[in-house]
Order: sequence, then structure tokens, then C-alpha cells
Amino acid sequence: MNRFKITAILICYRYLNFSEAPEKSDVVVLFVGPDQDQRLKEAHQLKYEGYADTLIIPAYQQVFVMSEGQIVKAPGSRLRPFPLNAYPDYYENTHVEALLAGKMTEELGFRFAIMVSAPYHMRRIKIISSRVFDPEKFQIQYIGSRYLQPGSLVSVFTPKNLKLTIVEAAKIVSFLAYKNVV
Repeated sequence: MNRFKITAILICYRYLNFSEAPEKSDVVVLFVGPDQDQRLKEAHQLKYEGYADTLIIPAYQQVFVMSEGQIVKAPGSRLRPFPLNAYPDYYENTHVEALLAGKMTEELGFRFAIMVSAPYHMRRIKIISSRVFDPEKFQIQYIGSRYLQPGSLVSVFTPKNLKLTIVEAAKIVSFLAYKNVV
């Protein structure tokens, strides 16, 4: 691999791995995917630390609240997978989740949200959310799970991280392309 490719991969990996410091919000929004247990652990930790009282999982249209120090499913919370056929086939699942998150947060009257996922996934979530959530109405934070912290720069070149970097970058380019065409 030549120096240009190595440098490009390192820059891309660093760009993708994104996280902000949490602030008090109305809701934690969990994006599903690989390493789900660590993503969910982060969402729960943010709730236990008092950053929000409500957790929504748009992919399953579920709502959870704090009750007597425990996270419980809100009454009437629907358990069903998101309707893939309601959106064009070329929409990525993350885009659909963000659209559903927008609908759910608006229906529930929330204006301050913390998006939670894997750190390498947060940049794409931020790009998509910036097109879904009106910045005049919503304040969004992006938290990559502390339980999935990126490794050292050398770890970028493990097969798993190399693949994640390339796939995430391609998905960002794809999203930008189809959002500019539609």
C-alpha cells in the first residue's frame, strides 16, 4: 500500500470516529447495528447519568422511560420493525432510522436529542441528521459509545476496521449523491 492510500485511510478513519460531550437533553436516540450491546449500554449509561429521561429506538419504534431508577418500556410503545417499503429502496437503514427518529421526537414534543451509535458511525448519522432535523427546531448531539472506542492508529489497518472505514465512507458518498439527485 502506498503512502497516499495509507494517509487517506488514516484521515478517513479519524474523520468517521466522532463523538461529542453529552449535555442534558430530552431524549436519547439509539441507532441499531453491529455491537448492539455496547450501543445500548451507552444509551442506558447516558440515561442513568441523567442526560435524558427517555430513550427511543426508531428502528423498532420503541420508547423507554425512567421509572423508579429503572429503564422501562413506555406504555403503548410499539414493537415492530421499521417499514422499509415506506421509503425508496436506495435509502440506507440509517437514513430511515433518522427519518423515524425525526417523526418520533416531533410527535413526543422533544427538541433536544442525543444520537447514540458506534463511534465510526456517528459522522454519517450527523450528516444525515443535519438534513432530517430542522436546526431551528432541534438541538442534536452525537455520542459514539464509550464502550466501542476506536483503537490506536495501527488498529485502523485490521481487516475489520479497514472494511468499516471503506464501507462508511462509501455510504456517506452514496447518501450525499442520492440526496442531491432527489
